[in-house]
Amino acid sequence: MTPHELRLAVDAYRDKAAYEREQAVVQAYYTAVWARWVKKPPRLKQILEKIRAKKEQVTKMAPEQWLELLKKREGVK
Repeated sequence: MTPHELRLAVDAYRDKAAYEREQAVVQAYYTAVWARWVKKPPRLKQILEKIRAKKEQVTKMAPEQWLELLKKREGVK
């Protein structure tokens, strides 16, 4: 497996996990509304936007920055 293929596989797995988390939130939301546990629930769209905003906080790093981060974690100078 090439590095590019590995990255694609990781991205696909990450996207699938995010989709499954969103589906769990949607299911919990509809269950709460159906059971009327909440008198006035927040809009589903607002809840999902908060979840998606957390995902977008991931920053892109240059290869040199990754190397420095790994060196710091491993204690290599």
